[in-house]
Amino acid sequence: MILSQTTVDRAVQNVLDELDDLGLLTHKLSSVDVYTQPIDVVGCHGFYLEKDYGLRILGFEPRSIYIPLISWARVQEKLWNLGRSSTSIRDVIRHEFAHAFAVEHPGIVRRSRKFREVFGAPYDTEGAVNEYHPDEHVSEYAATNPSEDFAETFMLYVKYKGKIARYKSRPTIYTKMKFIKSLAGKLRELNIAMCA
Repeated sequence: MILSQTTVDRAVQNVLDELDDLGLLTHKLSSVDVYTQPIDVVGCHGFYLEKDYGLRILGFEPRSIYIPLISWARVQEKLWNLGRSSTSIRDVIRHEFAHAFAVEHPGIVRRSRKFREVFGAPYDTEGAVNEYHPDEHVSEYAATNPSEDFAETFMLYVKYKGKIARYKSRPTIYTKMKFIKSLAGKLRELNIAMCA
């Protein structure tokens, strides 16, 4: 339930390595800072702060990921799952790097016509596009809005090392996975992927 700084640092490095292996790590993305905070202040496993939102006064830096060492969301999850946590710290970091990716590369995600086609609405749309359905969303949280749908899909794409064949029987999700896979090619076309 309580994370250590070492655990978070190790998970961040593992996720950066995964992103690099998949051709999704860029200089902009690698410069996103990941901070820990002693206790959860927003009620989640972690979050990516895109803009100031007046939180700089509390020490939060825009364009940064925050991971609480003690999270009420993790406590609840352990209680509901009889002591087992179903969300790994790596999954949280993968998810938050997805939001960072969308902010750092808006032309291929946030402002992308293809994104709107695949995810059903622009990235910044508030609210659900469709109700949760397991053939259309990788998780219930993905049905919240297009940005969370993207982040949850991205998280699983990275977790499974780009192997998306497992989703062929779920065509809507498979199409979303193919969109994520295409991002590495778009980065290469724009010559902004990191050189290995």
